[in-house]
Amino acid sequence: MKRSFIAILLICIGFFLYGNSQTEQLTILKKTFYRGNLQDKIQVVTETSVLEGDFEEIYLIALDFVVDYADILKDDSSMIDLAKITVENLEKIKSKNILDQIFNLFSSYDSDILKFKILESIAGMKINDENFNVIINEYGESLLASNEKFELLPDFISVLEKLNNPSFFNMLFKIAAAENLNGDVKKQAEKAIASIDGNNKSNMVSIIENGTIEEKQLALRIVLNNDKNSDFLRAEIAEKALQVSILYIGDIENKNQLINFQLDAIRELRRVSWTRSSDLVVQFFNYARSEYETGLIKEDEYLEIISCVEELASTKASALFSDYLAFFNSQTEQGISCSEPVVFAVIQALGNLGNKIAFDNLLYVGYLSYSEEIIEASRIALAGLKF
Repeated sequence: MKRSFIAILLICIGFFLYGNSQTEQLTILKKTFYRGNLQDKIQVVTETSVLEGDFEEIYLIALDFVVDYADILKDDSSMIDLAKITVENLEKIKSKNILDQIFNLFSSYDSDILKFKILESIAGMKINDENFNVIINEYGESLLASNEKFELLPDFISVLEKLNNPSFFNMLFKIAAAENLNGDVKKQAEKAIASIDGNNKSNMVSIIENGTIEEKQLALRIVLNNDKNSDFLRAEIAEKALQVSILYIGDIENKNQLINFQLDAIRELRRVSWTRSSDLVVQFFNYARSEYETGLIKEDEYLEIISCVEELASTKASALFSDYLAFFNSQTEQGISCSEPVVFAVIQALGNLGNKIAFDNLLYVGYLSYSEEIIEASRIALAGLKF
């Protein structure tokens, strides 16, 4: 008899709910929810979602039900469907005291579909709770730790991007730095990091100082590729990266990655004309010279570094390059061949700088067995010196 009453009520509910006052409608819906089975409860919440007026109590009842009986029914597909449709209507609950229940719901069910529904709802409601953020990060860790759940990461990243909270920086960076993930997923994580409000300067500096060379490189790339970042911030981070690259030169096994890290940093300093890094650039050049002489830096990269030093450390580069030319002169005098492109670049830099400190070494070039191109370059450089 009871089942017959509910069946008739559910058939008629869509017809006569609209003919009653909101109070009467609410009473009918509550009775049907409490008396019905899971499918009946799903239909009640579904019908409520299209009604005009304040039916917050129905959603609260449904939310309490799916939380209270999770231990028994958390694996039941109908119970999960009820939880999903309840979560989809959370924004209709005016009360702000539901966060604990949402938290319990997220923690009580294993369904990833339901968890994503909850994440999307709290993103739409702009909920920001420190404890909940911890749970979200832990969920991200579980996805990252399971190969079977990698396919969920794009949706997870999208949710974190909507939440737009610095609390998720480390999680997103872990995804971006993961070696065993699809490149598109990693790029999506990088994009999400760039979209987080604030420049994340302290986070990036910490990674550049303490991370692996791969993580350092990634952090620098994210900063430099983010159009929202000012040139000032990019230069500050690039300067920090170049400084760190010098400190870690002896400790890093993958020298090629280190070289790329150094080049990315000094290229950015050059682009921004960050001359306040002149002392650091001169210090770096001495290491770069050693790296070049041991074959770690390609010649075209080394020529680029010479050009960067000329532009960023003009005051100190004259003495640096003049001494370098003196070394080449000594080598040539002893019959030891030197790289002509490098000698040419050093002479050209001295001519551009125009400091008379280079006079003697430039003059001496003409007395040695350099090629005619090098000797001609020294004459032009001499003519450009300022006395």
